[in-house]
Amino acid sequence: MLSIEELIDRVKDKKLDMACLTDHDTIMGSDEFVRLAKENGIISYPALELSTYSNGESIHVLGYFKSIDKISDEFKQYLISMKEQRDNRMRELVNNINHLYGFDIDFDEIVKLHPNMLERPHLAEAISKKTGESFKTIFEKYIGDKCPGYIPSTKLPTKDGIDMIHKAGGLAILAHPYQYTKNDQYELINLGVDGVEVFYFPAAPKKYKKYKKYCEKHNLLMTGGSDFHKELDYKHSFIGSYDYGSPYSEELIKRIEEL
Repeated sequence: MLSIEELIDRVKDKKLDMACLTDHDTIMGSDEFVRLAKENGIISYPALELSTYSNGESIHVLGYFKSIDKISDEFKQYLISMKEQRDNRMRELVNNINHLYGFDIDFDEIVKLHPNMLERPHLAEAISKKTGESFKTIFEKYIGDKCPGYIPSTKLPTKDGIDMIHKAGGLAILAHPYQYTKNDQYELINLGVDGVEVFYFPAAPKKYKKYKKYCEKHNLLMTGGSDFHKELDYKHSFIGSYDYGSPYSEELIKRIEEL
């Protein structure tokens, strides 16, 4: 929802030492983000949030890479195919919403506004312009995971997604385990990730302890993030919401540099 420059400005405003752009299923923008971050003295690496699927639930796996040119061509081609899949999914979502609820949402108008990677918030934006409803209401009524018109973003098995990131030359981290309700979180961790997004700032800090203890026992990386998506977001936090620092960030940097 924001440009690379706007994101960097917010990172600078929060005086962060490290920040990675982790868009869903794409590394578009990573080169520019890393370049501008480093120009401003901010540590940054190419990254993404890969959509996978397990037991009827969308599971997200973060991938961190040392540099764009070290990411395999095979993985880059897969991400290009993911853009096509997401475009087709959005077209189907628009058709579903228009049919089920009598809206007149124009798919082409959404593409004009957001030509890169289409996400549900872009559809929510279009619906909000029609109805005046909040994003929270729109997700609950029309396009949330449990709504009649919902379509999953991918059917890629979680284990395959983890293996793809490793094969591409990256570290695989299970994102926000707190969100998953249809899967055993520890079974997901045991699929072979390098670490867990333990410090997930939309979650209450008291929830961190069990995953922190598990990661310490099994020598897994512990990452953290705000999961920032856009301004005035009812569901996700804001850039720099909480501290994520020593010794976890140093260990993450060390492992990325060793790739």
